[in-house]
Amino acid sequence: MRAEALKPWLNCKSTWGWRRRPPALRGRILKERVHEEIAVIKEVAPDLPVVGFYSFGEQGLDDSKVNRHNNEVITTLVLADELRDSALTAFEHIGLQGKLERVVSILNVLRFVNQKLLAEKDKESMASFICEKLLDIKGYEGAMILFLDPQGSPLHLIAAGLGDEFLEVEKAIKQGRTLTCIDTALSTPVVSVLETSKMCPDCPLSGHELCINALCVGIRYEGRCYGTLTVCCSKIELLDEEKELVSEFAGDFAFAIRKMQLEEELAKSEEIFRKAFEASPDWVAISTLADGRYVDVNEAFCRATGRKKEEVIGKTSLELGLWADPEDRVRASRILEETGRLRDFEVVFKKKGGEEILALWSAEVVEIN
Repeated sequence: MRAEALKPWLNCKSTWGWRRRPPALRGRILKERVHEEIAVIKEVAPDLPVVGFYSFGEQGLDDSKVNRHNNEVITTLVLADELRDSALTAFEHIGLQGKLERVVSILNVLRFVNQKLLAEKDKESMASFICEKLLDIKGYEGAMILFLDPQGSPLHLIAAGLGDEFLEVEKAIKQGRTLTCIDTALSTPVVSVLETSKMCPDCPLSGHELCINALCVGIRYEGRCYGTLTVCCSKIELLDEEKELVSEFAGDFAFAIRKMQLEEELAKSEEIFRKAFEASPDWVAISTLADGRYVDVNEAFCRATGRKKEEVIGKTSLELGLWADPEDRVRASRILEETGRLRDFEVVFKKKGGEEILALWSAEVVEIN
């Protein structure tokens, strides 16, 4: 028997008219469950003394008036008001401990998922992993993430749990039907909890025994909504702390999506730069300002100077003997340090074989992390 069964006992005093006996707590149980009830009391409130068990009747304890129900029902008595207070305190402690255990279990799951967010590079794989891991939380029977395009239109749905029921949800979304959980997540900046049978009449999951409540939240970061997260819950108490954790997690997920987008944009920019860098007919070099050590050069540089790339990278221009007059580099560096840029600076460079090249050198200072 669950400890919650003690709550009705601990919230009622005896109304029996025994003047010599202090107020008592009572609860009705079948006689064959006496030992089980005692075990529960000892487990829940080990410091709570149980005085005894007494048969009772609808009319009271007077034997001449008692209807004992064939002795099938008995009453547990715990004497004195102070014992009642002790019992209620014990029950509240159990409730708080249960809440704490639930919050910790949720936190552990979300922390594990957050570690995955740091490493994952594909948002759909990430969403699938999230939905699966959320099912490790007690009472979470299904989870779905709907991605949206920049205009707010549905892109695709990722789901786990509840099997074919989510296929009906996906079908409804493709048909353009309005689903309350999605609309609520999009219109409300915090986590919302919907009683599906009353608030989601058009949803295929409305009133489903494993979707009594729907916990829904937008996946937002810096004013952009990337999608919605909906969790189907069985009949459990959803804690305020739990809602806050899910809300924070949705924000972390949105941040991870934005981070992936930035990384993709950076990769594309680097690809464009690399293609332009290598395809340029003019020589292009990246070097440090302090000593002119080459970080990268293009093919045009190699052809013009008669040197292979591996000969150049990591060496300074002075080590390579590139300057016909090293003082030209001193003057050019001074201008770059003062103004941050150099345009059409006339200079003489030397090829690997000693041949001199007259050139107009342009440069600009940039910071590279």
